[in-house]
Amino acid sequence: MARPAARSEQAGASPAAARRGPYQTEREAAGAADAIGATAPGVSLAAGNHRMLTQACAAARVQLGDWDRRVLTWLAGWEPATCAVVAGLIWRAAAPSSSPPAAARKKVPDGPGHA
Repeated sequence: MARPAARSEQAGASPAAARRGPYQTEREAAGAADAIGATAPGVSLAAGNHRMLTQACAAARVQLGDWDRRVLTWLAGWEPATCAVVAGLIWRAAAPSSSPPAAARKKVPDGPGHA
């Protein structure tokens, strides 16, 4: 089954930022994985996923230990959409931001009984 191409822009974001989420659907995440190159021809899915995850860690200046690398290798065996979400979380957590996106500023109830 072919995946749709990633959206090149999200709410005025650069194309690179659009590939990093946030994702509203699995299709968006899968499209981002395609755009990042995790599903490039001639590259195994696991290798592409691993590259995507390690690039996100490197961009975020995350120091990796042996166990971290082993877990990234395990995680790379999952589908590209899942790895794109994890990589996107890493990229977004490390990105400098002057203000959170509008969706993040939305009031979220704290728990049961809170409106």
